[in-house]
This record gives sequence, C-alpha cells and structure tokens, in this order.
Amino acid sequence: MAASSIFKTKRQEAKAAADAAAAAAADACAVCEKLYGDDPEKDDLWIACDRCNRWYHGACVDLTQVIVITTIIIIIVTIIIIITTIITIKIKLTTTTSLSSS
Repeated sequence: MAASSIFKTKRQEAKAAADAAAAAAADACAVCEKLYGDDPEKDDLWIACDRCNRWYHGACVDLTQVIVITTIIIIIVTIIIIITTIITIKIKLTTTTSLSSS
C-alpha cells in the first residue's frame, strides 16, 4: 500500500471522527453537554437557540414547561387580538363606506 493512500485513509478517518464528534456536540446540551437520554430528569424540555443552533435542557437555562406554555399562550392570544382588531376595522370601514354611498 502506498504512503499516499495510507495518509488519505487516515485523513478520512480523522475527518469522519471529527464529523461524528461535531454531530454529537450539536445534539448535546450546550451547558451540561449531556445527550438526550443521559439525564431523564432534564429531558422533559429541550430548547433550540435560533442564534447558535445549539440545544439546551430547559432546566440548564432556567426554563420550565410552565414558562414556555405560558409564553406560547400569550403569543397566541396576542395574535387572536390582532386578527380580531383587523377584522373589526375592516367591518367598520365596509359599513361606513356602505352608509356613505347610500
């Protein structure tokens, strides 16, 4: 076997090992570095960061399911209020336009 093919194989093995390590790190909690399943007490809530694309246990960043659910409910209610307001304004504009053209 030629030295260049041995070097190429070793380089490919090193790259594969580095890729596997990077994939494992990306799937691990960025704070405690545990993978899903390593700590069942923390596995009930995982949060993905939009900026760094890393995953975090909710417990590691002081988030609980109650906080997350409450935030989601607040967002949904806010969206409903905005939609209702837009519909109400459109109805009023339609009604006003209809009355003024009569």
